[in-house]
Amino acid sequence: MGTSMQTHAESGGKAKAASPDAPGAENQTFEPEAPTERTATREPQSQPQPAQQEPVQKAEGQQATGEQEAGDQQQQGQPPQGQQNQQEEAEQKSRKNDDNLPLPTCHYEALGVQATATESEIKKEYYKLCRRVHPDKNGGDPNATARFQRILEAYQILSTKDKRAEYDARIFVKKVFQRLGLAVDERVVTFVQRCYCVEKVQVIEKQVDRRLVERLTANTPYLRQMSGADFYTIHSATIASAVVLIAGLPGCVEKGIGLLSNFVKEATGQQAPADGLILIVPRDATNRIPQMAQVFATLNWQYGAQLVHADLDRIVIRGARLPAVVVHLQQYFDFRARVLFPTGHELDAWQYAHYCEQNNISGGLLPQAEPEAATVRKLFFYVLQMPPSTPIALVSLAVKALTTVPRLTTAIVRAASSVPVHSEFSSLSPKASAPVICAFHRLLTTSQLSSSVHPRFASLPQLKSLQAIGPFLEDAKESLLIRSRGYVAAKEAVPDDDQWHGWEDILRPDGSLALFWKDLRKKIQERSKTSKTFEPPPAEWHTVPEIVSMVLEKCTGPGLEVDPKKGLRRKKLETPRATSAASPPPPRNVEVAEAAEVSKEEEEETLIEHAEDVILELSKERDPAAYQELGMVTLQTQKRYTEPSNRLSKKWYEQHKASFDVKKVGASETRVRLCQTAQKRAEMRATERQNEGKRRWELNTLGVVLPKLAPDSLPRMLCERELAGLLVLMGERSFPPGLASSVLRRLCRRSDGTAKSEQFLSAIAPFSSAQLMRSIVACERMQQEPKEQWDQESLTVMMTAAARDMHDQPSRFCAPLQSVKSCVLASGHKPFVDLFRQRTSDQEKALPTSAALRLKMELVQDGTCVLPGYSSFRYFGELCGALATLYVQVRNSLCQSYCEEVLSAFDKVAGCCRDWGNGAPAHHRGLQRLAYSFAVLGDVATDKFATACKLGLEGIGRVLLSCEMTEESGWNTEDLAVLAVAFKKCPDEKIYGKLAAAAAMLANAKTAALPREHVAKLLGGFHQAGYVQKLDNFLKPLQEVAWFKKNVSDAQDKELPGLLAGLCRAQDADGLAALDQILQKDNSKDIALNTLISMLKGLSGISGLKVAGLRSTLLKTAVAATNRSKHPATDDVEMLVQACAEDAVALRMLKELICNRSLASTTTVLATCSGTCLEP
Repeated sequence: MGTSMQTHAESGGKAKAASPDAPGAENQTFEPEAPTERTATREPQSQPQPAQQEPVQKAEGQQATGEQEAGDQQQQGQPPQGQQNQQEEAEQKSRKNDDNLPLPTCHYEALGVQATATESEIKKEYYKLCRRVHPDKNGGDPNATARFQRILEAYQILSTKDKRAEYDARIFVKKVFQRLGLAVDERVVTFVQRCYCVEKVQVIEKQVDRRLVERLTANTPYLRQMSGADFYTIHSATIASAVVLIAGLPGCVEKGIGLLSNFVKEATGQQAPADGLILIVPRDATNRIPQMAQVFATLNWQYGAQLVHADLDRIVIRGARLPAVVVHLQQYFDFRARVLFPTGHELDAWQYAHYCEQNNISGGLLPQAEPEAATVRKLFFYVLQMPPSTPIALVSLAVKALTTVPRLTTAIVRAASSVPVHSEFSSLSPKASAPVICAFHRLLTTSQLSSSVHPRFASLPQLKSLQAIGPFLEDAKESLLIRSRGYVAAKEAVPDDDQWHGWEDILRPDGSLALFWKDLRKKIQERSKTSKTFEPPPAEWHTVPEIVSMVLEKCTGPGLEVDPKKGLRRKKLETPRATSAASPPPPRNVEVAEAAEVSKEEEEETLIEHAEDVILELSKERDPAAYQELGMVTLQTQKRYTEPSNRLSKKWYEQHKASFDVKKVGASETRVRLCQTAQKRAEMRATERQNEGKRRWELNTLGVVLPKLAPDSLPRMLCERELAGLLVLMGERSFPPGLASSVLRRLCRRSDGTAKSEQFLSAIAPFSSAQLMRSIVACERMQQEPKEQWDQESLTVMMTAAARDMHDQPSRFCAPLQSVKSCVLASGHKPFVDLFRQRTSDQEKALPTSAALRLKMELVQDGTCVLPGYSSFRYFGELCGALATLYVQVRNSLCQSYCEEVLSAFDKVAGCCRDWGNGAPAHHRGLQRLAYSFAVLGDVATDKFATACKLGLEGIGRVLLSCEMTEESGWNTEDLAVLAVAFKKCPDEKIYGKLAAAAAMLANAKTAALPREHVAKLLGGFHQAGYVQKLDNFLKPLQEVAWFKKNVSDAQDKELPGLLAGLCRAQDADGLAALDQILQKDNSKDIALNTLISMLKGLSGISGLKVAGLRSTLLKTAVAATNRSKHPATDDVEMLVQACAEDAVALRMLKELICNRSLASTTTVLATCSGTCLEP
């Protein structure tokens, strides 16, 4: 047996506890249990005292008296005599049981204490046993003396410090040597005894492999120095294991255990050294290691590496250039070896290559062969720091690695594009595969590792489609519109609450982003027709957050944030309202243009129309031709109608036969369905509501695009719908000069310059020709110099399309009445009205005739346009007024047949109005527009048609007398003024009385808010009809608030006659004085001569100081106006001569004017008035 012993080092310091299951060493702390073992930590021992022998001497001598025994019991803390007797009886029973037991060989067992017992515990137990086993108390036991002597012997050993330490050491060493199968070495006993003599010193046994003894002996000084503990090695050539005894304070021992464990692990290849690595060779390749001596030598010479074959499959590598050595060895083992780090991490070739590249360590090399599925999964788990047992698909791991790892490596890219990942990817749907495509797209566009992507992924058609979206959206000119669509769609998808909204709430199938994706695919499809290198992206991609976020990042604008994980956030931006640079519309000085003003009031659907819509929706859900349950229709209609109504009974449905077909089923059930014409009307309204949403979407998008456009650089990819939206938008906003005409030319002409005609209306949907014409008129009026140079061919295409849109087409409904009215109104303004005079083809002027045919169709089809309860009456009346205005303007440019067609349509309308009774419609706007149309046409038509117009006015008058003209019913001063002017040709005192009463009610309700132009027209109509005296109740509240004095200064010249009539009737001196001051100013020279003469006529027969002064001012102003006129009308001059008869100053001025201008036709009148004859 050989032993290796080191001198005991000075104990002290702290140490870390070693792992109890460290491979290569058996971690056991030998703390002997009683009676054969003792504690590993020694407590302080005191020397035995003489008093300890007193109980023995007392037992051997005579018995003490009872008093002495009681005193001894109290001094020793013993119980009283009664309790002691009970204990003696129990001890006697115990002695009888122990009489036949052999004597214990262990001192601790002899005393019945643990090996860790303290001195006081040993002493106490010794006294107790002495009383129990004393020979005097066990006279019948032949072994009593031997047992008592054995207890005494044990106590003498254990109560002495040195003897107890020697005894404990022998027990501990004997046990160690017994396990080794060796005889006890006294040197080991001495070593352990010396350690036990020191307070709190601990001795630990550690078992190691005998082959490590030599290296362990060499490293023992290092271990002792680093831990502060002492080491003693016991080994023999006849056994396979050795024992290392570690002695010292607990902290030092724990540190020593850890150092020894690390030494064993490093020596056996279980743990890599701090300055190196361990290569774990595959089991089937371990037979190559003994043949690698030359390889080890070469690597040592090239890289300075130290290589040691530590175990069967372990190679320990130390040195500076470890990655190069590892790669060299990996190639030798076909990249199947694993690398063990000092931290305990074990990496395969792919993981080690990723580790080296991520830490900027050169030398990590990947195998050329494709990785297996298990290798790829292990790499992704290592990269993502996920538990290997996580149930997740390989494709998902690849996406997670490509998108979340801060720094990608070649290992990750090659593994993500490997065969196992591609095999899973091939079975996915387009939607499920989108995250993979998106991840590779980001990799190919932003990373320097794009060359590492395998062609099996790099050449995917879906990836090429996604790659094409970026350059397409980055085209500053051509993709301006589609980027704006994306920006607007994102803004509509979330509210401006400065909060993040998740993709699951945004990417709805019917959301704005879905519509944007549809438009984007359409644009890319158009682009892919010319380039065959890519395909349009799948339609399912609009629900993939990765794809949508990538696209929206190209479309974002102010106040919008996009995050692939969080979603969208729209900030609250307070931007000042943009002011239009366009000039205000020029004042219109003709009554015809004023009467054609478009009403901005939106008419709500009536109760009948709500019921029609409900039945249409119910029929679409079920059978369109089936009857619907009357109760269900009534319930749904009442929910929609804003005003409470209890009229929806069976009788109510039966009364409106133009809409409903009522049928009784069974005894008590009633069903209803729509008539054919009502079905058409409801479908037209539903289509218009859908188009309204589409138009709003288009205009929001184009509002972002419009400021960035120029006339000479319109994007080529703008379609007809987008061009139409731009034109509509330019009717509301400012734009660069020439842009509107450029857009119109692109819209109405083909690329070869020829005009478009077929499919024009379908191409501009959801916009209509009426909206385009109205916007062109607005652009013409808003633009300052230079004016737009409109292309006549394009305008003609627009008017021709509008004429076709007024009637049903094979694939579309006709335009609603309000759209037809807008087309006719726009045709009466520039630049369209000029086409009637400039174009020679009658087909190009067919719009008035088409509108007239629409009027006939509305009357003949079902007649709902002139029935109460339908909103179409208002639009029917407005269409009549607009068509009458247009006819008056362009009648001289129309052929005879077109004029007759228009008058024929109005003749039918007049006949319908003539037959009106109590069931006539009473909408204020429709009535006043119809009356206006008859009044306008009556002035220019033949006597026969004038009679028809008069009869139509009489029918309207009967309706006016029976209807309620209140503000709650919608009546206003404009309606009263138009009717007052319209009925001046056939004045009816009752009608004017009804109009005057309604005007008085409005004046009392809101005097200050009455528009000046409406009041002036109302006063003029009553004055011309000769019923101005009926407006006394209307003029009184105006005079009380000095209304005339406040408004007369801003009046236009055409409004002055009516205001003067009101001033004279109200005898408003302040108002007359204000008017006199205005006429005396320089701006009075802008007043037309006929207006001044009309004002003079209004003053005839009126006296008063203020009136006389005003008449004198008017005469002077009129003479000055006559002098400014190049060719004054003879009738106006003669009328002026008659008016100047009573004013000497004005008469003298007029005489000089006539003589200087040689107005011979008026000399006779002048001589008659003045009583003198003028020389020629």
